[in-house]
Amino acid sequence: MKKTPIYKQIYNDLIEKIQNGALAQGDMLPTEKKLQETYNASRSPVRYALDLLEAKGYIKRTPGRGTEVVHPETVPWAMLSGFSEFYHNNPDKLTIRTLAVDTVNADEEVAAYFGMNTNSKVLRFKRLRLLEGRPIAYIHNYFPYPVSEGDFDISNENQSLLDLLKNILDTAEAFVQEEISAEKASEDVANVLEIKEDDPVLFVKRHGMDESKKSVEFTRYWALTEVLKYKTFFSLSEMKEFR
Repeated sequence: MKKTPIYKQIYNDLIEKIQNGALAQGDMLPTEKKLQETYNASRSPVRYALDLLEAKGYIKRTPGRGTEVVHPETVPWAMLSGFSEFYHNNPDKLTIRTLAVDTVNADEEVAAYFGMNTNSKVLRFKRLRLLEGRPIAYIHNYFPYPVSEGDFDISNENQSLLDLLKNILDTAEAFVQEEISAEKASEDVANVLEIKEDDPVLFVKRHGMDESKKSVEFTRYWALTEVLKYKTFFSLSEMKEFR
C-alpha cells in the first residue's frame, strides 16, 4: 500500500481540526518550527501543507503576526433537506409522541460524540412520529446533561427537537451532521413501527452542535422508506472537483 506523503498527512490533520472546530476561526496556528516538531517533519512538507491550506482559504498568513485560521466563503455543493419537505407539506397530518424519558449509560458511540467516558449518564428521549396515526419514524434523542426526567411532560405531543433543546439547554442547533444508511429492522424497531422484523428501514445518525460547535444532541432514528423520502439538492457548478 502506498504511504501517504508527509505533507498530505499534515494537511489532512490540520484541515480536520479546522472543520471539526478543534481549530476555530481566529485561532493562530503554531509556528512552522513548532509544526515541524509536532509532526516530526522537515520544513518543506510543513510549508507545502500550509500552502495548500492557504490556497483553499482555510488559513491566512500575515508577516509579523503569524498564521490565522479562517473559513472559506463557499456554497455547499450538496444541500440536504432531509425529511423537512415532507414535514412541511403534511403539517396537519403529523404528530410526534414522547414514549419515554430515561437516564441511561452512554454507549461507546454516544460517549465519543459528547467527549465523555463510556457509561457516563445521558438523558434519552424515545419518541415516535406518526402520519395520521400511523408510525413512520422511531427516534432516540440523547442529551449529555444531568436533567431530571421528571422535568418533562411526556403527554405533550408535537414537542419538536428544537423545543427539547430550548427546554433542556436553553440553546439551539447551528450545525448538523447526518449519516444515513439502510438497515433491516430489529425486533424492537419493527414492533414500534408496526412492521415485520428485517423489513428495510432508513437509519439516520444525527449530531447537532450549537454556535460554538459544542455537541448538544445525538440522535438515532429509523424511518419507513416507503413513506418518508430523504432528499438532497445538488449544485452542479460546485461539483466539478468531484467529477
